[in-house]
Amino acid sequence: MLSFSFTNLRTDPASAGREELSTPIGRASCLFADFEIVAGGATLYADDAFPVAELAHHLRNWLRQDAPAHRPFSFDSMFFEDPGEIVISWSVGSWRFSSAERPEPLGSFSEREVALTVAEFCDRLILHD
Repeated sequence: MLSFSFTNLRTDPASAGREELSTPIGRASCLFADFEIVAGGATLYADDAFPVAELAHHLRNWLRQDAPAHRPFSFDSMFFEDPGEIVISWSVGSWRFSSAERPEPLGSFSEREVALTVAEFCDRLILHD
């Protein structure tokens, strides 16, 4: 089973008064949480100060536009030095995960499992109090 989870949702105190806050993605980029991707009990990715709302924004767009055509997802954020902090790529009939720190793809997940997991993560974040 694949899961994207977050706890300890918070804003970045350094973001107060920034010009970027005037746009929805700018506001979203200031929300951080402890975040992890887990599959079958193994942690594929973990970060204790991850821009989860920014990730959800980009994942939702990918799920609508690119995932059905098996185009890869690469999360590039202003908060990470290297591009591809999280990468989801299609290989031999399944989705696999990698990251800038762990470039070797891990896991083998169906289209349905990835779509449901991503949608659930995005929905939970939007509904989170």
